[in-house]
Amino acid sequence: PTSEKTLIGPGLLNIKDRAALRSPQQSPAEYIYQSIVDTNAYVVEGFDADLMPANWAEIYSDLEIFDIVAYLMTLEGRSDIDDPEPTDEQPPVDMAIYGDIALPDTAYAERGAALFSELQSEAGFACAGCHYTDSEARLIGPGLQNIGARAETRVAGQSAVEYLLRAIVNPTDFLVPDYDAGVKPGNYAQIFSEAELYDLIAYMLTLE
Repeated sequence: PTSEKTLIGPGLLNIKDRAALRSPQQSPAEYIYQSIVDTNAYVVEGFDADLMPANWAEIYSDLEIFDIVAYLMTLEGRSDIDDPEPTDEQPPVDMAIYGDIALPDTAYAERGAALFSELQSEAGFACAGCHYTDSEARLIGPGLQNIGARAETRVAGQSAVEYLLRAIVNPTDFLVPDYDAGVKPGNYAQIFSEAELYDLIAYMLTLE
């Protein structure tokens, strides 16, 4: 909400003003409301039509959607769309720091479940905001049901645990077909401790 730049979807700073330009025949509030309840009604140039979940109208009541619209209408400030992007990209994590990659006895799936649902401010996301856990269908990232079985077959020579660890800390190591390289944050190795990473993996291995 503090920028107009792309994160996964468009930045929402000054969305009221941009909504007025995008659909002059509607009020900004109507445009924003319609964009939430029918995500394919207005596809912003440069974004995929199916990027945003299409079931917000089932998740939120009309009153809750209007509350969201009211909040979005307050997001105003200096446009940063032309500011230079930072050039210090996160280098790949040296996997040697993890030694022999195996799930330790201390890994705790319940802790992992809590971490999975917790908003990580440094990333701007919770894992649960991008991945279904009860389906293999796409949300923003791949659905994680049965990920343990699928992870074992993704990269020859890698166990499910190693694949999942690499997928979290070095998300461009292996790209699932039809997914973009830049969608997933690349700083989870800095956000989560090694123990927390294994807790997350322990949790994901329970998703069957």
